[in-house]
Amino acid sequence: MRSGRRIVWFGVFVCLVSLRASIGDSWRRPTEFEVFSENERIVAHITPASSGLVRRGLGVFEPPAFSRETVKPAKLRVYSVEAGNRTLLWEADLHNRVSPGEVYVSDDGEYAVTLDNWGNVGYGSNVLAFYGRDGLIRRYSLGGIFGRKGKSGAEYFRKKFRHTASSRWWRYNSIEFFDRIDGLFCIWIDWEGRWLAWELKSGELVDGLQEQVLRWNKRAREKMLSLIKEDKEHLKPYEFLGKMKVPEDRPLIEELLKDRKFCTVMDTGHVGGKEVDFRYCSWSERRVAGDRILSNWENLRGPSDYVEKEGIYVDEKYAFLGSLNLTVSYAQAPHKGEGYLRVYVAPSDSGANELEVSKADAYLIADLEFSSPYDAGKRSIVELPDEAPAASETSGYSSLGKSVKFSIQGITPGRHEVVAVWDRVAPFCPQDSVECVGQRGDFVSLKSIEVDVKAGETVEDASISCTKLVE
Repeated sequence: MRSGRRIVWFGVFVCLVSLRASIGDSWRRPTEFEVFSENERIVAHITPASSGLVRRGLGVFEPPAFSRETVKPAKLRVYSVEAGNRTLLWEADLHNRVSPGEVYVSDDGEYAVTLDNWGNVGYGSNVLAFYGRDGLIRRYSLGGIFGRKGKSGAEYFRKKFRHTASSRWWRYNSIEFFDRIDGLFCIWIDWEGRWLAWELKSGELVDGLQEQVLRWNKRAREKMLSLIKEDKEHLKPYEFLGKMKVPEDRPLIEELLKDRKFCTVMDTGHVGGKEVDFRYCSWSERRVAGDRILSNWENLRGPSDYVEKEGIYVDEKYAFLGSLNLTVSYAQAPHKGEGYLRVYVAPSDSGANELEVSKADAYLIADLEFSSPYDAGKRSIVELPDEAPAASETSGYSSLGKSVKFSIQGITPGRHEVVAVWDRVAPFCPQDSVECVGQRGDFVSLKSIEVDVKAGETVEDASISCTKLVE
């Protein structure tokens, strides 16, 4: 049984990869910024605190002694804007040690709301703060917002949303706006599936009435539909629409299941200091999201069935899609820098057995220049060797052999042909292209294999040979 697991990113040209979730955070030095009100007639300008020390790496502001005498506080200035000219309405010192993470200003210019702290999202006493002409009205810690403080609160939050070295990302997929009718500031809390609202004049949390919640839902849905039209890459709109369950929005979510941008990671576990089951895994973030949203829509499973491991979804439990575990046998062991290992899964009627990979439903691309097995004993990434070490010399050392394991997750159900290509010899297939049929010196499958992918299931123990040398 596995006692641990390492999931390691490497650069794949078909997707953007982030290490943020697994190795921590890095923050750029804080700078001045400004935001406009929704009607664009008011602008809030924020100047970060000066003096003190900003430590490199993690975004933590640590002045020698924080006081008004030793540190010039962060400043908020609110202006009216007319015909390009600005008029200062009021200004206030902010209580953030450095700078707020986000700022919202009301259309009438009377109130400003700051969210979080630069470098420490979700921590401190300024996670949410309200300001007016007389300065601070009220501020909240994360525990104060949700009525969960101390160690028990910290444990509760850790189970609910992503944490990194410096921050607690409590507003992941949140929606924020002012309710101009009732003078409120509203936040949609995605992980709780509900609205929170505060009175601007007092900063007090209020209970939303049914008619208010319906109004907020309508407004947020309109904003999310508009965001999808502007940029379909954002997943936040789909998450909200899935919770609203408006029938005409469902086709938009179902489109996520057809996404063709797959990312590849290395997945490895270890038992007793020995490596087991090294494999390359590929998955589509948008397919994962689409399957999860639709599953919740149908009440097929709860959020607890979806566990984000170090920010990476591996072994996802699908309801509408399926997965494939595959072993590919090569004519020789792949070495570092020898191109790319590629696997394609295409509908059986697409001609995939003739390597028409442009019609692939799912795929995996492993870059041998940057991907290496994980050494559990040394807890480090090891390079692929020029030659595989003898068994007596491995001591937990992992290297690729002639047989390599792959897992392709989130495949459209149905009968599919599977083919493998080792793009081994330069010039390699373009890095911005998924398609690659092999050229002289590469290896391709002797023939395709057919698999029957079923929704919610994984095809196990499939195998294919990639030993045909392209002449």
